[in-house]
Order: sequence, then structure tokens, then C-alpha cells
Amino acid sequence: MSDRVNPLKFLLEPSQEGFLVCSSCEKASFPKIANLRVHFIRCVEVCGRYRKDLRLGRSVLESSSTLAAIPRRRSKNSPVRCPVKDCISAWRPSFVYPNSVGQVSHILARHLTSKEAYNVALQLGKEEQLDKVFPYLSVSESFANTLNHPKTMCLQCSKCEHGFRRPNELVQHAKRYHPTKKHYSGAPKCPITCGMKLIRKPGMSNEVLRLFHVFKYHLGMDKAVAWIREWPGYDP
Repeated sequence: MSDRVNPLKFLLEPSQEGFLVCSSCEKASFPKIANLRVHFIRCVEVCGRYRKDLRLGRSVLESSSTLAAIPRRRSKNSPVRCPVKDCISAWRPSFVYPNSVGQVSHILARHLTSKEAYNVALQLGKEEQLDKVFPYLSVSESFANTLNHPKTMCLQCSKCEHGFRRPNELVQHAKRYHPTKKHYSGAPKCPITCGMKLIRKPGMSNEVLRLFHVFKYHLGMDKAVAWIREWPGYDP
């Protein structure tokens, strides 16, 4: 242990009651050295900011630095609550996907066998217009797949056959393999002039995907021929 956090080196004389007094704040006292060790490490970090006030006999809570501190602001975002009746579950809102996606995920995890909860999830998808806001989640297929495999929750992608256990995984998949102008996550673009966003395919690298795109749409352009000749795998 370093000298900075070693209470034995800076230990003051015991108090009249026989307690060990902290040499950092000179106020806290403990019957055992083990208690002093735990307090001392924290006290050195805190009291170092208010050393001048402590020398003047002020406690840390009466310090001008403490009194002038700006109070922490609580988040104004209200929690997301489960829409199922009699369920008191709530959680923080997500900034990655719509809150309705999190609610559907919660219903799949906690109310899978409830027909009422299933109807609530379907109604929620219609009211929140998930088919427009986040057109990648199939609520009905998610319930069907999860019922077939109850031990593993399945958020079914509406664009393909893949399913995912967490909303974040579905979001990453959608942005990677089904990109749109709103839901886009760095999908490869055309290297020539059209700037078209290319949809990734499993087992195909970005460079190969760009090469196929150039062959299909820009092969008659001089820029395309020059780009192909500089392609890493080009062998004339």
C-alpha cells in the first residue's frame, strides 16, 4: 500500500475514548484499524479539495466549495412502462430504437403465454405505426417463434429470416443489412459517382460488394475501368 493511502503513517493519537482518529479530516474516529483504512482512502480524496476549510475549523459540508456546488439535474425523460394491465415494470427509454420496440420485447420476455398481452402488443404496433417508424420488427412472427422455443426470446426481422434476442441486435442487423436513409450505419457506397448505398450480404466483403456494383452499373465508364485496375484483387 502506498504512503498516500496508508492510514498508519498519518495516524493521530487515539481519542479519549480509545478510538482511532482520521488524520485527514481529524473528525472521524473508529474503534478498529480496519474501519479506519476503509474511511481513510475515501477521505484523502474528498478532503484534499477542502483542506483550507478544514484548517479553519469548518466541516466539509459547511465548506464554501460544497455550498456553491451546482446540484445535479435529474433526467426529464419519463420511464417506459409495460402496457400490460397490472404489470408495474418500468425501464429507461432507449435512444437507439423506439420505446414501443422495448415494450414488445418486454412482453415477449415476461408475458409470452398471455393472450391479452399478445393483443396488447399487436395493438401497440398499430398505434405506434411500427411498420413506418421501425419497419424491421414483425410482432406476430416474434411471438410465434418465441412460443416454439420458449427458452430463447426471438425478435423476428420482417425483412429476412433472422431473429434476435435483444432489440439492440435487431437494430444493428437492420442498419447493416437493410439500410435506408433513416436507418443507416455506414453501409458501403458506390466508389464511382452514383453514391448508391449498397446492401451488405453475408460472406461478402465490402470490396467485393463494390466490385460487383461497378461491374453491374458502371462498366462502360472510364472511371470504372480505372477503379477496377486499382482494385486490390485485380490481376490483368
